[in-house]
Amino acid sequence: ACDLMEAAMAKPGPAGAIQFRDGLILLLLAHLPLRRKNFTALTLGESLVFRQGQWFVTLTPAQTKTHAHFEAALHPNLIPWLETYLAQHRPILLACEGRWKSDPGEHLWVSKHGSPITEIAIYDRVSRLTEAEFGESISPHRFRDMAASTIASHAPEFIHAAAPLLGHATLRTTEKYYRQAQAQEGQKRFVLALQEIRRKANG
Repeated sequence: ACDLMEAAMAKPGPAGAIQFRDGLILLLLAHLPLRRKNFTALTLGESLVFRQGQWFVTLTPAQTKTHAHFEAALHPNLIPWLETYLAQHRPILLACEGRWKSDPGEHLWVSKHGSPITEIAIYDRVSRLTEAEFGESISPHRFRDMAASTIASHAPEFIHAAAPLLGHATLRTTEKYYRQAQAQEGQKRFVLALQEIRRKANG
């Protein structure tokens, strides 16, 4: 994500703005893996707000799947990238004219047509970018899976923290990732044990 944005700084016009936007999409998804509907609909002054010197993503109960209020502060490392996009690259995209031009209003994500990006477009961009980089397509929803799996694998004592992060209504949904991580760890230990048995047998 950061490599995309850094390289985009050397590209003038819409091409650079689109690449920078795409990098920021990946970066924000990695840090705050919202549901695709909410992520696509992020709107300045409404669901993406600046107050008391800090940026927040805030969703009303009507906007969330679980009908619960959601709020999270963006990590300080994201802020320079976000503010660069808002100051330099989003205005370029707002000025674009295309076949599908429609008023973007205060939507955060703007397309090459100068319109709000659709959910399908977000899905396609994320899938294509990750496939180009890793050889495997990673959908926006899988960023949510990876967030829960990462917590379960590296900090299992905090697995319950994944529930509010991902907007799960109950811990039952989150705990499946803990069980998945345990199974993966057990499989790794089993393979290591087999390798050790074979090493001793051949020794």
